Amino acid sequence: MKSLLLGMAATFFQAFDVPVFWPILLVYWFVLFTVTMKRQIKHMIKYRYVPFSWGKKVCVCVICSWGWHEPTSSQHPPQKYVKSSK
Repeated sequence: MKSLLLGMAATFFQAFDVPVFWPILLVYWFVLFTVTMKRQIKHMIKYRYVPFSWGKKVCVCVICSWGWHEPTSSQHPPQKYVKSSK
């Protein structure tokens, strides 16, 4: 809260109006993003998480004591996979 008030107060004074060279600001943003996201990105790579998909979506349904559902359900893990009889 203090930093917000200080920043708002600084906008009213000409001395704090410092020009910023945009390429340096862009590099600074990428460095901050890399430093803060390194652990999350390593975790995503370790568990093979891909936030996007390619190709046609394939539905793999499973049957358990609660009936048919998608295998991504974390509440009720599937007990038996059912293959197509065709």
